[in-house]
Order: sequence, then C-alpha cells, then structure tokens
Amino acid sequence: EKAKTDPKLQELVETREKAMLDYTNDIACAEDRGKLKGKAEGKAEGKVEGKIETARAMLSKGMSVEIISECTGLSIDEIKAIN
Repeated sequence: EKAKTDPKLQELVETREKAMLDYTNDIACAEDRGKLKGKAEGKAEGKVEGKIETARAMLSKGMSVEIISECTGLSIDEIKAIN
C-alpha cells in the first residue's frame, strides 16, 4: 500500500520486478539455447553413426575403402578403424 503512494518506493518496486522478470527471461533463454545445442549435437552424432553403419555394410560386401570414403564422406582412416 505504501509503495503506491510513495513515488521512490514505487520506483524501487518496479525496478525490482523488472530485474526479476529479466532474470527469469535470461534463464528461459539459456535453457532454450541448451536444448537447441543438444538437439544439434544429437543430430550430428546420429549422422556420423549412420555413416559408420553404412561403411560397415559396405565393408561386409567387400567394397574398397576408397569407394566407401567417397560414398560416406568418412576418411580412409576412419573406415579402417571400423574394421
């Protein structure tokens, strides 16, 4: 009640409320960035795993490491490490 009649106190209350809202917003934004980063990392990891599985299948069919590298984008060393 006193904050409504005292302009300085009202200003302090409003400043405090704004700071709390800003803090809450900052936390929410950080959480969103973390989720997006996690999704991106998961997708990238999944793509690599898919390439490795494809390379395994190609190796089992007797295809050359060079051809597998061209088809999957994996390096020759990465493919050799699969064996």
